[in-house]
Amino acid sequence: MDDLLAEVDRVTAAAAAGRVRSLGNWSPAQVLWHIGRFIELSFDGFPFRYRPGPAWIIRLLRILAWRWLIALTFRPGFRNPPEASVLEPDPSLALPVAAAYLKQQIARIGGGERMTQQCSVEGPYAHEQWVYIHLRHAELHLSFLAIEAGWAGYR
Repeated sequence: MDDLLAEVDRVTAAAAAGRVRSLGNWSPAQVLWHIGRFIELSFDGFPFRYRPGPAWIIRLLRILAWRWLIALTFRPGFRNPPEASVLEPDPSLALPVAAAYLKQQIARIGGGERMTQQCSVEGPYAHEQWVYIHLRHAELHLSFLAIEAGWAGYR
């Protein structure tokens, strides 16, 4: 989570310098807010459930290849169905607001609060599994934000 926090700071600083380009459909603010919202729901509960596929396939994949199942879930091009609209960011969202929101959710983890809610697909997951899920989810969305070379904070 420390790396995610550092990435939030890097993105916000680069955006303030006009050095972030979105490669996807969402602005940097929308990306950060969406990541924060997903984390918040794993603490406070999901108000929706995705329509499940065959339960036996999901259970089998969860037992045999859990990390592969997560990789399959977090792939480019996935569109949330209408019942998951609570995860959709407002297009007019300001970056400082979105960054603060995500940092607040990361601080909950850092403060020792445990993510225990059932997943919107199936679950429940252990806190450590939720951490893994959130880092893979953040990795996907942050990969659509390009920070231009030549900026001092570029790695």
